[in-house]
Amino acid sequence: MSPKETDNVLLELTSAMQNCERSFSLDEITEACDHPDIGELIGVLGYDFLVETLELDERIFSSEYPELASLNVDARQSIRKLVDEHLKHCQRCQLEAERDRAWRDDFTRFLKTEKGLVKNILKEKRATPRGKPRSFGATP
Repeated sequence: MSPKETDNVLLELTSAMQNCERSFSLDEITEACDHPDIGELIGVLGYDFLVETLELDERIFSSEYPELASLNVDARQSIRKLVDEHLKHCQRCQLEAERDRAWRDDFTRFLKTEKGLVKNILKEKRATPRGKPRSFGATP
């Protein structure tokens, strides 16, 4: 499966489980993020993914992110410490990380409990000839 096809499947699976999502509102937090660049990284990538990426083996990190190959293990560990320290003090980023974890938990639960729907989505994708547009509607 190509990366684009994988993205389509993930998008469809995500759409199918949206009714399971929990609602966390950042609007309730009046405190601004004191380190907006870190806050943006956490918001866009998610805290767990960001940390996991920073902890990648040197060889894997360089091959996955060649444009960032100059960031060696020590530099990435320093960034991780900075992110972790920020998370201890920033209520907005804590909530963002909590929301990301809740979504991952919900998505994992969805994949386990809705096996029939997931199977139908994957079956539909396999049956669609390559190169043709794929639909985002799955039938349970």
